Amino acid sequence: VRDRERTVLSLGGEVTFKRNYHYCGDCKAGFYPVDQALGLPSDGELTPEMEKRVLDFAVNGPFEQGADRWIVHYPQQPISANLLRRVADRIGRVCEAIPRHQLQAALQPVAATPPKILVVGTDGSMVPTRGGEPWKEAKLAVVFREDNHLSHRHARRGQISQARYAAVLGDVGALRAELDALLEIERAEEAEFVVWLGDGSPWIWNLADEICPKAIQILDPEHAVHKAMECGKVLLGDTSPCLPLWQQRFKQLL
Repeated sequence: VRDRERTVLSLGGEVTFKRNYHYCGDCKAGFYPVDQALGLPSDGELTPEMEKRVLDFAVNGPFEQGADRWIVHYPQQPISANLLRRVADRIGRVCEAIPRHQLQAALQPVAATPPKILVVGTDGSMVPTRGGEPWKEAKLAVVFREDNHLSHRHARRGQISQARYAAVLGDVGALRAELDALLEIERAEEAEFVVWLGDGSPWIWNLADEICPKAIQILDPEHAVHKAMECGKVLLGDTSPCLPLWQQRFKQLL
């Protein structure tokens, strides 16, 4: 089919051009050679460079605020909050369709050697959502190599220079699929040690048992102190003046 029009929004404004559509009857697939030569996505209304910048605004705040911030930088070319929403939705669907291992490899280079110590942290947090269910739990995970971690002993607070992350708004099974990819690409099976930090929730330790039985499971310090204080209040009483000393001593021992 010849001379099919397409209009895209670029950093220089709207551009309309004509191109030919080619279709293969044997494989039942068609494409636009000009679109591929220009690097345009098969769907969407923006050029790749324009889409990259719009997406940056879309993922770093509410869509309405993103549209307002965009005007500060590009006053001659305002965009709508709905455009930010559509771009975020399209790119999100593309990312969901990519195999997890490929996506992780694209986000961050794969190390050439297995780690000596690999650290895994998992947690959950309730977030407000629209619709009939006002709150849902987001399950999160971080995986990093110990040589990318600067201990609080050497800085005011601990710092991680490089890590891989996973987050799902769903059940443990959804997080497991994401975390499986992280552990595989970081070569957890070849690591000398895998350390798994958690807050004590059963689902965290069950997940660790299932996908990384070799992991050393450690209750994170903050929750360890919290549990110790619960114990102290039972033994000493809720109003005991010894509770601060109990807490201090436990932190020393920890």
